[in-house]
Amino acid sequence: MIDFRYHVVSIVAIFLALATGIALGAGPLDDEISGGLVNEAERDRAEEEEELRSDLEEASAVADYHEEFAEAVAPTVLDDRLGNHSVMLLTLPDADADTVDALGADVERTGATVAGEVAVSEDLLDPGNRTTAQSLATQVLDGVEGIPPLRDATSYQIVGFAVGRGLLTTVEGGAGLDAKAQEIRSAFEGAGFLSYEGEPSTRGTLLLVVAGSPHGTPEPGVDELMSSLVGAMDSVAMGSVVAGPTDAAEDGGAVSAVRDNDAGDTVSTVDVAQIAAGRVATMLALAEQVAGETGQYGIGAGTDSSVPEVTDPQPEPDVAGEG
Repeated sequence: MIDFRYHVVSIVAIFLALATGIALGAGPLDDEISGGLVNEAERDRAEEEEELRSDLEEASAVADYHEEFAEAVAPTVLDDRLGNHSVMLLTLPDADADTVDALGADVERTGATVAGEVAVSEDLLDPGNRTTAQSLATQVLDGVEGIPPLRDATSYQIVGFAVGRGLLTTVEGGAGLDAKAQEIRSAFEGAGFLSYEGEPSTRGTLLLVVAGSPHGTPEPGVDELMSSLVGAMDSVAMGSVVAGPTDAAEDGGAVSAVRDNDAGDTVSTVDVAQIAAGRVATMLALAEQVAGETGQYGIGAGTDSSVPEVTDPQPEPDVAGEG
């Protein structure tokens, strides 16, 4: 039989073994293990950082290639796409100035002219100014022909008709500023609703609305306001496109407002206007509008495809073969 003394000796041996292990772990052995783990972690971190740096450099190089490629092919793709048209640039609050300039340059590449650059103020897009804007629009539209009946229109459709009459025309090749257009421009400028870059001397046949990124939570009704305004302006032009950065296709963005409302039935949108390829797509969307077609392009929600179909801007006439 195993006696009590044997149990005591066994227990003491166990505790001695544990104590020895703890002493080794807390001493030289611990230093060696800890140092090894630290060195291994540092090597892993360095490798991960190098991989991330390499991935970032590759992504940056690919992005640069996309830009350079789009810039290189733009003249060929866009050449004479919009000859005999004029494009009115309407910039929304927070529209990126570089994007506006680049789009203006691309308009000229298409053979069209920039009829003018007009900035929309935040006041015009404030639902709290709805009554004031409608009253002004109704006043300047008094006696104007060629406008849909105002009795059937919402407040910002009326505003859109008025702004459109001042900036746009369906006369091929554009039209000069008549007395009514000058009156409308002056009235909306005086109210602080519009401002002009330089002195536009003509009205455009096409409307290009340049949007910025949305900020914060939009006020209720702003989406419908934007859709109504752009849709009404489109009705007095030969075509319209709303272009902006990718996040303009998110909630609160102007691109999203058009796509999610009735204006999307007639107004095209592009949500990648911050890059060269997106600006080429914008010009192709304007050309598509001239042909009577509408589409939503880019990478955001509600797109039909990434880019409009590229067609021959001046198809060769069919020639009957000799019999």
